[in-house]
Amino acid sequence: MKREQSLLLGAAAIGALLLSGPAAAQSVTGSATPYGNNPMACPGSGPSEGGPILQINAGSAGGVLLNIEGIHAYEIVVQQTMVVTGFEIPAIFGSGSPSAEPFAKAFLYLGDAKNGPVGAPVRQGLIYIHLGTPGFATPPQRARFRPLTVRQGEHLFVAWEQSSAGRKALLPYSNLARPTLLPFWVESRTGGFQPGPHQAPLVVSLIGPGASPTPGGTPLLTASGEPRKGKTFSVWLDQANAGVGVLVTGAQRYGFGTGSMPVLLPGTSCSLIPSLDVLQAVAIPAGGVMSMPVLVPDDARLVGALLHMQVVVLDRAANKFGMTTTQGLEIKIGG
Repeated sequence: MKREQSLLLGAAAIGALLLSGPAAAQSVTGSATPYGNNPMACPGSGPSEGGPILQINAGSAGGVLLNIEGIHAYEIVVQQTMVVTGFEIPAIFGSGSPSAEPFAKAFLYLGDAKNGPVGAPVRQGLIYIHLGTPGFATPPQRARFRPLTVRQGEHLFVAWEQSSAGRKALLPYSNLARPTLLPFWVESRTGGFQPGPHQAPLVVSLIGPGASPTPGGTPLLTASGEPRKGKTFSVWLDQANAGVGVLVTGAQRYGFGTGSMPVLLPGTSCSLIPSLDVLQAVAIPAGGVMSMPVLVPDDARLVGALLHMQVVVLDRAANKFGMTTTQGLEIKIGG
């Protein structure tokens, strides 16, 4: 079950944050970017996602798809109505320096066979990249989203950011044994998508909510909609233990005077990340999924400001400290 709780970041609440933020800009595109430690190291007792609901080219994989910068999108024609909460691909790493923040953006699009992905993504989430040795296989890379219902006959596109500065390239496997060719689209420099150089026998599994979620989920924090002055965007929490949590909003990426590192909670592998400037209690419903609409005041001084968010979840069964944490989320206010 999903629950919404409205959050108003009023001028009084964030005045201190504005004083320490960047100067206001005339035109800025709002964004929400994950940062901090990989939250997969902070498991809780909340429900975890289920298993595969559709597997394409399952089995042994071999061969690596082309390493092309930008967003890759692979087309799947939906054969039956289903709920999708993520996808999973096996991959290896190319050359490059490992990132201290192992995240890549992932997307779900709808579209058609002629034009590829159409419009904005219907879901945006994250791939939590397992760092590995260049040229060697890693555990499957799983992207996660809030639930999306897709219907028979629709064209669903699974997509991700292929690489970015400071991150190892994520090179997905193709399957040479039992290939089902998936039309492949790449991000165009002029906007939208264009057909890729080949059809790809990608190994991919669509993930669903599962009939019987098992304990051990890691609480995750994402956002949807553009953070923009005078507008509302939503912060999403899921896989959290039902009960009480605290949404932390800070001016600084890292708190407690540490400068550039999260603070580890004693006896756990969980970390506190941003500065503790504004604390707001949230009631987490059964099922551990909730959205929190955030209304940004219509104040030009906010444009370009950076806010940093994290949710701390009370979870007595998770560890000795009785808490789990999400990764950080850096919010840039647009206008």
